[in-house]
Amino acid sequence: MKKTAEQIAIDVIHKEHQKIAIQSQEEIYQNVSERLPPGLRRSARFASGGLADARGISDVDIALFRNKHQGLLAKLPEGAKEIPRTERHTIYEIPGYDRPVNLYVTAVRGAVREGHIQGVVHGNIGRELEQKYPELTMLARKYKASGLNTEEAWAKVLKITGDPQIAMLQRRKVLSLARKLQEEMKS
Repeated sequence: MKKTAEQIAIDVIHKEHQKIAIQSQEEIYQNVSERLPPGLRRSARFASGGLADARGISDVDIALFRNKHQGLLAKLPEGAKEIPRTERHTIYEIPGYDRPVNLYVTAVRGAVREGHIQGVVHGNIGRELEQKYPELTMLARKYKASGLNTEEAWAKVLKITGDPQIAMLQRRKVLSLARKLQEEMKS
């Protein structure tokens, strides 16, 4: 049976209401970090990349840097599940939210090697780009929705060549490119 224009409009409104009902990544991060013991809370960092929900419901990534990364279940919210990964990091899944929540606990010495510090930096730069350059963000969201990861999408928008994972760590350069591109678009 073919839907009428009115039925399609109602479906669109319903989907928008469903999106609104889901807590943002930032709200969930704040809630999870408040539930952590003070010792863990101090080293927790919001590590989700930018362009949230460009391909459906995005997860929430939280990075935690400490020497002991295993055996933390008793200190985490009820129902957390430990997924051992390497000798340098462990992932914990935190249940009870509208989005998947992943706590990446990395030994301080392994943080750089595992790329978890890069994840925090990428997330910070991506969110800054989104706040300052909404027009560019729309383009990056389009690229991410088509299958690129966040860093690749931003690199394509900003016309960055080379490895996007490395290039997107250079905050000043990235923001300068975004500012210049935004100015070009306005003129």
